[in-house]
Amino acid sequence: MSATHEIVVPCSTSNLGPGFDSLGLALSRWLRVTLRFGNSEAGQRLVRLGEGQGFAPPPDEDLFLRAFRARCEALGADPSRAFEATLVSDIPLARGLGSSGACIVAATMSADAALGRPHDPDSVFQAAAAFEGHPDNVAPSVYGGLTCAVSLGAAWHALALGRPTAFSVVVAIPPTRAATEAMRAVLPDAVPHTVARSALARAVFLSHALLRGELGGRSGLFDDALHQPYRSAHLPGFASAVVAARKAGALGVFLSGSGSTVCALVRADADPRHPRRVGAALERAYLAHGLSVEIATLSVVEGATRRAVEAS
Repeated sequence: MSATHEIVVPCSTSNLGPGFDSLGLALSRWLRVTLRFGNSEAGQRLVRLGEGQGFAPPPDEDLFLRAFRARCEALGADPSRAFEATLVSDIPLARGLGSSGACIVAATMSADAALGRPHDPDSVFQAAAAFEGHPDNVAPSVYGGLTCAVSLGAAWHALALGRPTAFSVVVAIPPTRAATEAMRAVLPDAVPHTVARSALARAVFLSHALLRGELGGRSGLFDDALHQPYRSAHLPGFASAVVAARKAGALGVFLSGSGSTVCALVRADADPRHPRRVGAALERAYLAHGLSVEIATLSVVEGATRRAVEAS
C-alpha cells in the first residue's frame, strides 16, 4: 500500500506586544509538506525547497525528523517508519514568524499520517507544545486565527479565540536573524509589580479588541515592557520602524515573536493604498539604518490542514 498526504501549516506571530508567551496569530505564509509512504527502501528522506533549501543537518539535529520521531515514540510506534517528504516553505527562518513551530506541527501531523491516525488538532497541539516547550509558539499554527496559550504545571492549554477579519498585517522582515534562545537570554529575571499589572491589563484588553475589530485610537495597546525593550536593543531599526508605521496610520506595531520581523496592523477595509503607505514607511525607517527589508501584507488565516491525495 502506498499513500500521499499533503499537510499545510501557516506561520505565526506571537506575543502581540504585551501578550508575552500567550497570544498569537496565524498568518498567510506557509509550510507545505508532501508526504509519501510505501517505499520501505527510502528510509526517511527529506527534500527542502524555498526557505531552508539546501539545509541538511544530521538526522539527530534535524527539527522535522526529531519531532516526527518524538511523536512516534510517544505513541509507542516505530520512529524509523520510512517516508519521503518534500517541504516547501515561504516562512523566513529565525525571523520571529514561527518557522520552527510550523515545522514541529507539520512533523507531528506527518507522524500521525504515517500511523494512520485521523487529524486531531488538540492532540497535535499537546504533542507539539510538549516538544517545543512554549505552547504559544505552536497554538496559532494548529488552530488558526487568534489564540491564547498557557502552561499550568505540567499541562498545556490553548484556546482558539476566533479569526479576526477586520485587519491585515504588514510585515517588515529584516535580514537580521534572531535566535530565540539568545533573545530569551537578554530578558530580566523580574520586573516591577506595576509593570506586570499594566502588561496583564493590556494583553486582556487587546485580545478582545482584536476580535471585535476595535483598535482605532488604541495603538498604545501594543506597547510592552516585558520583552520588547530588551530585545529591540539588539535589533537595529526597530524603534524607528514603530514610530514610522504609527505615523503612517498603523493601528498597532509590535515585534513578531522574538524578532527580527516587525508587524503593523492596518484595517482590512481601508483604502488599499494604506498597507502600501505603512510598508513604505517601514522600509524607509530600516533603510535609514542601512538595512534592506522585505515588505509583505499578510492576512489572518485558518489553522493547519491535512488531506490524503492518493492511495492505492
